[in-house]
Amino acid sequence: MGFSPRSRASDETPRFGSWPDDQGQPAPQGFAGYKAGMTHVTMINDQPESPRQGMEETVPVTVVETPPVRVVALRAYEETPYGMRPLTEVWTDEFHPDLERALDLPAEPEAAATAQLRDALDSGALADVHAITHTLPGELEGVPKNRPDVMENRIGGGSLGDRVERGIDLLDAGQYSMTDVFRAGEYSDVAGITTGKGTQGPVKRWGVQKRKGVKGSVPGPKQRLVRLRPAVRPNDQPRLDPEVRYVSTESSQG
Repeated sequence: MGFSPRSRASDETPRFGSWPDDQGQPAPQGFAGYKAGMTHVTMINDQPESPRQGMEETVPVTVVETPPVRVVALRAYEETPYGMRPLTEVWTDEFHPDLERALDLPAEPEAAATAQLRDALDSGALADVHAITHTLPGELEGVPKNRPDVMENRIGGGSLGDRVERGIDLLDAGQYSMTDVFRAGEYSDVAGITTGKGTQGPVKRWGVQKRKGVKGSVPGPKQRLVRLRPAVRPNDQPRLDPEVRYVSTESSQG
């Protein structure tokens, strides 16, 4: 996902083409942040089959700034012979001033939209529901832009009715945080837009290494938008929260 397709991206906002199965309580299945760089931590090896289980290890990590994302709308989908198609939308009546940089906002949100969403659920026409969310990079010191990045994040888990009510709660709250999507140590899928590689060879284009070295697993340069979702195909999940004993805050420039 981080290295294909080999064409220029039309937008710096990456997209997910699929979402995890509906397990657990209803919750948003996506989040976003901005890549800050790499460092290293000292943590306890918690791999059950590892010969170093329970011992301290130094591990390279990528740091991503993840302030809360704003929720401005719900988008309902219906199933058609041609795939999922938008059915109706429910918009909030409170918008951050920076959002006008990215969207043409509705002048007056439709008052009956929430009732239409519940009617679609009762009639069986509703197939899925997503939250339209956006970031606020202008509030981060390390990101040199003010234009929010807008994206859809699916609401999964529980029954379809539970997901609709959870979406309405998120819309009323206006935002949600990283801990509403992930627990500490949970595996995640990451999507980002890399810098252009032009006609360079496989070392740059495909990450082929000429010799062993440390390379981050989060695509894209520093300050670039990164999207996250719970892992679609996790082999397993850590049983315990990671025990981190030291985080290096020294500059990577030496």
